This record gives sequence, C-alpha cells and structure tokens, in this order.
Amino acid sequence: MERKAKCYLSKLLVSLGISPQITGYRYIKEIVFLYIDVGTLRLIDTYPIIARNFNQTPKLVASSVRNALKRANNNDLNMKMDRLMGVNTFDKNYNITVGEFLGLISDYLKYHWDGSMDVPIA
Repeated sequence: MERKAKCYLSKLLVSLGISPQITGYRYIKEIVFLYIDVGTLRLIDTYPIIARNFNQTPKLVASSVRNALKRANNNDLNMKMDRLMGVNTFDKNYNITVGEFLGLISDYLKYHWDGSMDVPIA
C-alpha cells in the first residue's frame, strides 16, 4: 500500500490509543496491511508471517499485539472505535478482541478511507 496510507494508519492507531513506543504497534500496522493485500486471511496465520518479517516468534508477535490492544482498551478504545465507525458497536465494558480490531481497521482503510490525512477521531 502507498506511503500516504501507512502514514494515515500510524495517525489512526495513535488516535485510538495505541502507542508507537510499544512493539505491538509495529506488528499491528503490518497485520493491517497484510489483511488488505491478501484479503481473506485468518489472524492465527498472520503471526508466523509477521514473525518472519521481524525475526521473532509467532508467540511473541501475538503477545505484543494483545498487549498493545489491552493498553488501548484501558484508554476508551471502544468509544473511539464507535466514533471512527460512526455507530455504537461496542458496549462500554466490552474488551474488543484482536481479531475484531484488526478486521475493523483493515476494512475501514480498505473501504472507507478517502485518501485524506485527517483522522476522524479526536
């Protein structure tokens, strides 16, 4: 995917509360673009691919992604995802799963992103 989309995804992840300082952030970015490029791919199948790219183990990649999402869940991720999608999808106390999060972000970029650099969440 083009550079502009990668920059946009970076801004989007930060606005959702996923910090670039944690390892899972890099893995999430790679998984999102893998989902977009490949299309139908199970989450469990992405971990070995990403692990190979970063010379890590699939277990470490999965753990890092879960940790990044757990931190974001502690910072009102559900509310921010609802604003991004424009609907109330998640209950306030629900912890969004890794698969749900990656699928929604991938679909958002693939089908709804208009090419602007403005992130619709504050």
